[in-house]
Amino acid sequence: MNITVYSGFSKRRNSTKQPTGGRSITCTLKHPTSIIHPVFLIQNFDLSDNYVEWNNRFYFVDDIVVENNNMASYHCSVDALGSWKTQISGLSEFVARSASSFDGKIIDSLYPAKAGVTVDRVNFSTLNASVASFRVSGGGGYYIVGVYSAGGGTGAITYYILSPSEFSQIVSYMLSDVWLDSSETDITIATQKQLINPMQYIASCFWYPFDGLSGVGAGDMFSFGFWDTNVGAKMLDVSDRKFILNDYVTAPAHPESGTRGKYLSDSPYTRRTITCWGFGQIPIDPSGLVDVDTLSVQIDVDLFTGAGTMQIIAGIDLIGTYHAQLGVPIQLAQLSQDIQNSLVSGIGAIGSALKLNFLGAASGVVDSVESWIPKMSIMGSTGSAVDYMFTPNLESEFKLQAPMDSVHNGRPLCQQTTIGSLSGYIKTENADVDLPCTQEERDQIAGFMDGGFFFE
Repeated sequence: MNITVYSGFSKRRNSTKQPTGGRSITCTLKHPTSIIHPVFLIQNFDLSDNYVEWNNRFYFVDDIVVENNNMASYHCSVDALGSWKTQISGLSEFVARSASSFDGKIIDSLYPAKAGVTVDRVNFSTLNASVASFRVSGGGGYYIVGVYSAGGGTGAITYYILSPSEFSQIVSYMLSDVWLDSSETDITIATQKQLINPMQYIASCFWYPFDGLSGVGAGDMFSFGFWDTNVGAKMLDVSDRKFILNDYVTAPAHPESGTRGKYLSDSPYTRRTITCWGFGQIPIDPSGLVDVDTLSVQIDVDLFTGAGTMQIIAGIDLIGTYHAQLGVPIQLAQLSQDIQNSLVSGIGAIGSALKLNFLGAASGVVDSVESWIPKMSIMGSTGSAVDYMFTPNLESEFKLQAPMDSVHNGRPLCQQTTIGSLSGYIKTENADVDLPCTQEERDQIAGFMDGGFFFE
């Protein structure tokens, strides 16, 4: 009988590779023998022979036993992958890993993550520019003051937007002319301020650092209670209540996502945080930025209350809504006196003195004097503007993986596909080997496919 013998043929045990060339020789099949593990008696043997083709099957030469000077026995074992390559290529299997095709969204947990992170920060330039004046000089911005007034507005409250100079004039007006003048015979504006504290007409006062606030101007007169201040200030209506800021950044991809897969731009390999003014640090779900890289924010500010709402959008999908106080509350103070009680107290002091009730007179006079001393009336509390000194940004932290070897390990595919459509390393799950071969060969092929083999 004749067989084809190959010398120096190199292939992996778990490969479908088939040889070319070879030489045909006459040999004797040792009896009895196995079709899976045959033994061939060959004259004029070559010790470099390592592969045999016989009866449409390929065999590895496991050992060569020299019988005498002219004859050796080749002890062989069947190469099921090489023998049934054509049939294997037509099998449709669930392929877990493949070197030639992969799904970059499937997490490849074969490689552990390295310790430490790589950090990338991208600033929201438009948001930063909106507070440029404040960040450069520490001043600027605008004040929104709500007052009780008959001048109209939202319900009983009228809101004005004031520049720093206009706000300074209002404060100056409220703090001036507060002492009684003994020469005054009429109830003047100054006296009215002492009898009725002007601060009680201030409903709210917020400062905003935004350069883009509209409506600033001296088109109206700042009025509160029944006072006209003669200070020009723009009155706001309901349509002016909301101020909107928009910005976006291009979110950086994981530095290894281009070569290893998009799954690295998702957790646990990527963590993203937005830092913005009063909202603080907001962790966002990185999964929304796996397929898109545009991260947008829209901040709606209620100028009347100082409340802010931020919507975070990945591409066109809303991925989060957050709330914070963006208006900085301003504390206002006014010197005032209780004129009515001080007058009564003064009369009592005089009566006690006429009765020579020295102790009573002394006490009454002290009460009278104290009641005439102006008291500090405070409205609200002062908030912090320090957050606006920091630039809003998107911070991305990336964990890197150990080096990848896709040639010998493939990459995740997890699809039902035909083996012949792939090449190189392939690993299946629960391979269904329906081939017209022996059971031992079927078991061998299934074991190689599920353990990982090379289709070549």
